Amino acid sequence: MTKNYAVAIFAGGQSSRMGSDKAELCWNGASLLQHACANALRATDRVLVVGRERPADWPFESVEFILDEVADLGPLGGLQTVLELALRNDIDHVLAFACDLPLIDEAALRWLLCEAQEREIFHGLVVTRDGELEPLFSIYTPSCLPLTHHQLAQGRRSLHGLIERGDFEYVEAPPEIAVCLHNVNTPNDWAQIQNVRHRVLEHRVLDVQEKS
Repeated sequence: MTKNYAVAIFAGGQSSRMGSDKAELCWNGASLLQHACANALRATDRVLVVGRERPADWPFESVEFILDEVADLGPLGGLQTVLELALRNDIDHVLAFACDLPLIDEAALRWLLCEAQEREIFHGLVVTRDGELEPLFSIYTPSCLPLTHHQLAQGRRSLHGLIERGDFEYVEAPPEIAVCLHNVNTPNDWAQIQNVRHRVLEHRVLDVQEKS
């Protein structure tokens, strides 16, 4: 059965360690948030930005912006907000990823969507990298909502805690996807990400050569 997907880009947070708004950092001539949305729109036609209002000069008309229903509950609060919207709009699965993952591209998003399409999942499909969870590059379903409500009512805001208590499937990221899962929290991270970017491009070239 074909499933209805949306991609939700998490763009809230204070960016305190960076010292400036990470979503507005320039990447390939656009903001990091614009870059994330452009890739998401190539993978699916339903793209949401969670945790901020639409900028006045926003270039992608079809992208929806939604604020957290309750502020200051972290990524779990944002996930609950987007899953409530998904439930109201007959969206089966939400691919959630953070806008501070500049190396995530269309190929990575399509890989995860295909992995979910081929599986029967209940609460979601969690990506792992070297055995570690990647909760903000994973897929969640509205079936999570009772669990998110319970966790937040208990003062537990961790996505890791949600995953530990839920019924999730897991998939290990292959090397060409794992190399994309480097987030940016500090100015030093931002300086280092250029080196990682070159490795991603090398993986893409090798992958194309192997398939040709």
